[in-house]
Amino acid sequence: MKKLITLAMVLGLLMVSGCASQVKITCRIHPELNQEIQADVGQSLVQKEACASRQEWHGLAGGGMVTVSECQSAELIYLGKSGDTIRIGYREFVKDMARPAYSMEVTYPATAGKLKFRNTEFEITSVGATYIKYKAISIPTEKCGTVYYY
Repeated sequence: MKKLITLAMVLGLLMVSGCASQVKITCRIHPELNQEIQADVGQSLVQKEACASRQEWHGLAGGGMVTVSECQSAELIYLGKSGDTIRIGYREFVKDMARPAYSMEVTYPATAGKLKFRNTEFEITSVGATYIKYKAISIPTEKCGTVYYY
């Protein structure tokens, strides 16, 4: 009986010690850098989606190891030109639901050649009443491809 209990404890420790989990972050970014794009009023200038995937143990009845993903996305939207200013909206989503506390509108001079918002930079090539032409210069990707262990 003692050997059976010891064996069960050793097997339990082996199972627990082998359960280190990892989280991998993957990203999708639009547009490609240095590609001239035109956006009309209401269209996205920049979109970034970051998804964290991890393996979870859901028990034998729950399917064993299951991959769980949670995504967060952010976008900059062209809201139009008013006089000498252009308006850009920012919003974040979690699981395709907008986060109200993470939405805002910013304005820039229409004559500004380069714009920067939250480490995303783009260069304006032309602006009309209903459109903007631009190139994305940099979009932060520092966490993309990262693997965390816990």
